Amino acid sequence: METVAIIVAAGQGNRAGGVIPKQYVKSKNTRMLTLTIKAFLKSDQIGAIIVVINRLDELFYSKSIEAINDSRLLKPCFGGAERSDSVKNGLDMFEARAPKNVLIHDAARPFVSEGLINKIIKELKTHKAVLPVLSIVDAIWEIRDKKATFPQLTPGPDRTNLLLAQTPQGFDFKTILSAYNNFNSSAFDDITVAYKAGVKIKTIIGDNRNKKVTSVEDLNDFKGIKK
Repeated sequence: METVAIIVAAGQGNRAGGVIPKQYVKSKNTRMLTLTIKAFLKSDQIGAIIVVINRLDELFYSKSIEAINDSRLLKPCFGGAERSDSVKNGLDMFEARAPKNVLIHDAARPFVSEGLINKIIKELKTHKAVLPVLSIVDAIWEIRDKKATFPQLTPGPDRTNLLLAQTPQGFDFKTILSAYNNFNSSAFDDITVAYKAGVKIKTIIGDNRNKKVTSVEDLNDFKGIKK
């Protein structure tokens, strides 16, 4: 009944700007990826971790794990052209190990809690796919023709019918591997791949602290820069 984790860290984080990929930026002398890895190692229910990295970032990665001494952190693998390619590479690395479950997580969510990780694993005892979500509290508006001097705004869909998806997203390993093996498109997250394969999805309440570092402002908040 082993559960493993794949941490996706192969992106270049262009929206956040900066000289180095955002997952290697430091906060109080600790890199973002280091925090993310340690969050998973806190859970004794995680049997192994593989980080998927860009092959150009091997030096950054080695520096990120200098202070980590845990045999559950396995050798990293390289990502592909798209996020879905990177995840598939991670799944392939675990295939011979044949774990029961897998959690797939974005490296840019360094504040994921042990509680959320364990809650997802618990739900995987009775479900094939588990998605942490948050309600949307702000009003939604749709922009038409973004390139226009004065873009047209129209009211968006009813927010009560919308949810924000988080990671980690949890899966029965064989189920998500099969879904990826039959997937020939691109996807923003892994639950999309499962959904398109017809997998029933269990939603649970996510964590407001589990925010993804995406923009320049997010990165400055992470680094503790006040403006």
